[in-house]
Amino acid sequence: DNTSSTEPKVRRRGVHSISTSLSSSPVVPLLPPFRKYDTDENQQFIQNVQQNRVPVEFRRLDSQNKPVSVSIVLDDRRSRDYPVEQWQTQQLQQQHQEKLSSFGGTGNTLGGGGGGRTTTSNKNVNNTKKEGFLATILDLFRIVWNLLVLAWRRRNQAFVPLQKHVVDPQKPTTNISLRMKQGRGQVVLFNTDHTVQDVRRYCQIELLLLGSGSTNESSSAIHNNQSEVVEFELLAGFPPKAILDTTTTSTGQSQSNSQSLKDAGLLNSAIDVRFLSTTEEKRCR
Repeated sequence: DNTSSTEPKVRRRGVHSISTSLSSSPVVPLLPPFRKYDTDENQQFIQNVQQNRVPVEFRRLDSQNKPVSVSIVLDDRRSRDYPVEQWQTQQLQQQHQEKLSSFGGTGNTLGGGGGGRTTTSNKNVNNTKKEGFLATILDLFRIVWNLLVLAWRRRNQAFVPLQKHVVDPQKPTTNISLRMKQGRGQVVLFNTDHTVQDVRRYCQIELLLLGSGSTNESSSAIHNNQSEVVEFELLAGFPPKAILDTTTTSTGQSQSNSQSLKDAGLLNSAIDVRFLSTTEEKRCR
């Protein structure tokens, strides 16, 4: 134990661990392209090497536009044949790898090149994104359009213009005296087969016109103020009793079929209009 404690500890360096990991998976060096002596470009390349000058294709600039140091080691392999088959296999592998891993983005090249920016765009990916974005916009537009159409239809259905009754001179008629709570009274001509609902509709139109301050029945005041529902009831007789615009069958069930003025016993009668809300009464005054 004492001997082991006095031995100096050896610290493993990062370079040693890296070299060990690299040795376990050797990297096959890539073959350079085959060059012929009879071309001007290759002759210039050989001439630059013989003159101890860096060839043009190896010259690089850093981000500050300064030349980058380049080391060139020459190996005379003129006695060997160029491995053409290996070169072709290497080219096919590189092309296949480029197809599998296509880069779509923007980046800066390392080591200069004038500090230029390299951009590679994947057209298929961009087209797919554009088509998906346009499809989303169209779907949102359809939803908004359908909501607007639905709201417009509901508004038109809710604001069906009220129309007063039409008196047929060929049928029996009767005079109904309508007395409003604001002191206004008028005598209205009806046919005897008109219903209590017709009287109620007439009162509704008159109250809407009074609330809008208009006397023109064909004006848009009725349509614009129709959302302001005026709640009232009709009273007749002595003592005054509410007139119901529904009939009751023999089984005791209520139906929406309104009684005629003759069946309701309202021929040549006086009908009072009483508001169910005091605020509505003040509004019509």
